[in-house]
Amino acid sequence: QSQEIGKNVVPPVEALLIHDAVILAAQALHNLGLVEPKRIDCWLKMAWESGYSVINYMKISEIDGLSGRVKFDNEGFRSDFSLDIIELTQTGLHVKGKWSTQSGVSIEVAEP
Repeated sequence: QSQEIGKNVVPPVEALLIHDAVILAAQALHNLGLVEPKRIDCWLKMAWESGYSVINYMKISEIDGLSGRVKFDNEGFRSDFSLDIIELTQTGLHVKGKWSTQSGVSIEVAEP
């Protein structure tokens, strides 16, 4: 469910991640020329012949998605991304810092 913050509606993180995953998969299928579907029997235990190609292409791809930069390491884990550290106050959510795979935690100190 979306959370209402003031007048802005913030989509759930899962929706942003799913959006980015679909865009990345569609880009891989398009760039590999796999946009014409082939019939596949779901009951057979055969792997899709293009499956490894699609996964490997996605691993080397990079996009700027709704959840930020989407990039993967050699093992397929997301890399080079950052997260906002937020605080909920009576006036709403406020960004207090960032965490990134590159530099770790960085907290913004408020001026007195």
